[in-house]
Amino acid sequence: MVSSDGTIVAGGMREGLESLDPPELRAMRIRQFSQNRELLNEWANQYGRYCYSVIVFDRIKLFVFPLDNEKTLFVSVSSSIRRGSIEGTLLEFLNSTIV
Repeated sequence: MVSSDGTIVAGGMREGLESLDPPELRAMRIRQFSQNRELLNEWANQYGRYCYSVIVFDRIKLFVFPLDNEKTLFVSVSSSIRRGSIEGTLLEFLNSTIV
């Protein structure tokens, strides 16, 4: 989970796994996505609330959930995992824990 300025406020990589993201680029990429979120929030004024995004790369799938105006949850999984299996689990968890 990251704050709007790109600071990691909770979570991180699962123990035993190494990030594919070079550490020197990680904060910059998170900040860039925070800027993209501002654009998504503008679109929400026209289309309705922004719920979440799924970004699929060759090596990973990245799920992005806006939790409030300040925090965003990023969840990455191997690209070999079926999108539907993890997407449903994540949505069920978030709906049950976030009021």
